[in-house]
Amino acid sequence: MSNKKLSRLLEPNLKFYFAVMLLFAVAAIPVNWQLALAEGTLTVLLYFYFRQSNQKRRQGVLQYIDSVTGSVDTASKSTLINSPLPTLVFRPDTGEIIWSNESFLQLAGVREHLFEMRLSEAVPDFQVQWLLSGKQESPERVELNNHRFRVYGSLVRSRNRTGVQSLVATTYWVDVTEFCQVRDQFRGSRPVMAVLLLDNSAADVMRETYADMLVAIDDFDTAMLKPGLVAHVQGRRVLALDGFEAALTDKAAKQRMWAYIKQLTPAAAPL
Repeated sequence: MSNKKLSRLLEPNLKFYFAVMLLFAVAAIPVNWQLALAEGTLTVLLYFYFRQSNQKRRQGVLQYIDSVTGSVDTASKSTLINSPLPTLVFRPDTGEIIWSNESFLQLAGVREHLFEMRLSEAVPDFQVQWLLSGKQESPERVELNNHRFRVYGSLVRSRNRTGVQSLVATTYWVDVTEFCQVRDQFRGSRPVMAVLLLDNSAADVMRETYADMLVAIDDFDTAMLKPGLVAHVQGRRVLALDGFEAALTDKAAKQRMWAYIKQLTPAAAPL
C-alpha cells in the first residue's frame, strides 16, 4: 500500500476547515487586525501540528503493518519447515521439485539427489490432475516405498524475477498404510454368500486347496463336493454345479441347476 493511499485512509481531510479559519481571520482584519493576526497565527500553528502528528501516526501504522507481515511470513516459513508431515513443494506443470522437508527426504530415500529429479522419477505413481482441477485431496492413495499415503495439497501462483507467473504446489503426505491393511483385511474377512463351482475342474481345485477342511465334514458326499450338495468351508457355502455350461442348452438340466442354486437362501437379513 502506497503512502498516499494510507494517508487518505488515516488522515481526516481537514484542509477545508483550515481554509475557512483563515478566511475568518482575513475577514476580521477590518474589525480588529490584532485579533485577526492572532487567529491567523493560531490556525497556521494548528495546521503544522496536525501535519506532524499525522506523519508520526502514519509511521507507527507502517511499522505495525511491517511487523505483522514479517511475523506472518516467519510463522508461515516455520510451519512449512517444521511440519510433522512429509511435505513436498514442486511445479505441477514441469514436475520440477523445489523443496521438501526432512520427513519427506527420509520417506523418499533419495536424500542426495531429490532436487535433481523430476516428480515422476521420485514418485512414479503420483498424478497431479486433481491439483490442477482445484481439488485439495488426491482421490487415490499414493504408494511410495511400500507405504500408502493420503495426499493433501494446494496450488499458488508465484512470480519470478522476470515477472513470469507459474504454479507451485505444496503437498502434505499422511501415512495410512496401517489403516489400508486393516481395511483390506476386514474386507477380505467379510462373509461371501456362496462359492459356485461351475465345472469339475473348479471342484478339483477346491478339493485340493481346502482338503484339510473338507475332511472334517462328516458327510462323505458333501466333503467330496458332490454336485447339488452345499458344503461349509471356512465360513463360506460352497456349491458344485458340474456341467453348468452344458445345462444352459437343456431345459431339464437347467431346471436341476436352478433347484441346486435355490438352496442358497440369504445367510442374513439384507444390509
